[in-house]
Amino acid sequence: MNKSPSGRARAATAADAHDINSLRSFGRVTCSRCSHYTVTSVIVALACVTALVMSLRVGHAVWRASPRRPSDCTVPWTTAEPAATVAAGGSASPSGATSLSGNHKLRIALVSMSTGRAQPEPQKQTQQRGQAGAAAGGVGGTALNFRAAEFSDLLDLTGPVFAEYAALHGYTYADASGLMDASRPASWSKILAVLSALDAYDWVMWVDADILITNTSMPLERLLPAAAAGDPLNQPSGPDFILTEDAAGVNAGVWLMRGRGCAWCRSFLARWWSLSGFIRTDAASGKSGDNDALKHMIATMDPDELAAHVGFAPQCAFNSYLWRSSPRTWGRWLARPYTMQGGLWQPGDFLLHLAGINAKKAYLKRFFREQQQRKEQQQQQHLQAEPQLLTLGGQAVTLGSVQDWVRHQVSIGHPQQQQQQQQQQRNARRLQEGRRYLRAARGRRWVWGWGARRRQQ
Repeated sequence: MNKSPSGRARAATAADAHDINSLRSFGRVTCSRCSHYTVTSVIVALACVTALVMSLRVGHAVWRASPRRPSDCTVPWTTAEPAATVAAGGSASPSGATSLSGNHKLRIALVSMSTGRAQPEPQKQTQQRGQAGAAAGGVGGTALNFRAAEFSDLLDLTGPVFAEYAALHGYTYADASGLMDASRPASWSKILAVLSALDAYDWVMWVDADILITNTSMPLERLLPAAAAGDPLNQPSGPDFILTEDAAGVNAGVWLMRGRGCAWCRSFLARWWSLSGFIRTDAASGKSGDNDALKHMIATMDPDELAAHVGFAPQCAFNSYLWRSSPRTWGRWLARPYTMQGGLWQPGDFLLHLAGINAKKAYLKRFFREQQQRKEQQQQQHLQAEPQLLTLGGQAVTLGSVQDWVRHQVSIGHPQQQQQQQQQQRNARRLQEGRRYLRAARGRRWVWGWGARRRQQ
């Protein structure tokens, strides 16, 4: 039987309603699935973050438990350290050290500078230096020295240590702050400072102002190559330029260069100075560009020239770092763990370099304070371990026994004072007992009143 038009319309309306309900139910299912997937993704992300944090904590624990010096800190060439010093394991004599041939005393200079100590110069000399810097590849004019404040006055803290170390071993310490070139960032002036000392010394060591000598008993001859056997001129048979590598590559903060008679050294410094394209004057980068220029020169140098003139020492030999907990440091540690561990500072290392640390002055002051406290603790332990004998009334007694006797006498005191102390102790005990009795009586009254109210109800 055929349906009327109105019946067909009602059937179509019912079909449409069924389709709409189906779509709604599908949408609800889809939305529930989407929410389920969203919750699942959040849970997975949290699990991944938790696993990463736990792996970093486990890695840090393993790093603390494992030996931090997987490699030896000795240089891979025969050194110019005197045989007597090597046998004794101590420092060189203040009169200066000789090479292994014993015929020539090495003249060594330590050079550094401070951005806060630039000596004033006449305007004519300043203009000439700016023109010379522009002619050699500088930027000319006055560059923005955005890192001057970071290194300013650091030499007031580290300079006395440099001078004391140089006097101890017979070296020369030079503050080259007056040679700073205003046409470039301050760290570029290290090239001019070393150039000014090459002709007067056999070896020149450059040290940044944020470097601290932590082992003054180590002579520099332990790093320098020895003279060739049978050479009457005592020319070194090893490298002419000695530097270290860290997890990020070579570092220009501390290095050694052979001085007089080394034409290659002057040529290398001139080429380094001429790389004006690496000069950075933007404060946002936080770099001066001299280290990037040095990395470029080492990376593009001819292999034969590199092997003949450049020597790479272990980082712990004279460029140890402090551990800084940062994402970049953790990334480098995960990529090159042995390199990072081998370059971390530990007691007994020659140098401590505060590379990449912003609050350098605060770190140096805290380091000095901690080292002083550690030294005092060691002295106290040494005094306690070794009893010192004193003579009292013709009888030898130890310092510890005298201290114990003094403590006993102080504790005993005068008889009248001792009676007062005993009376005060008795009064304190009585007061404590009275307070305890009041608390107990107050508790009994509360319990009795609560029970009486319960009986009345």
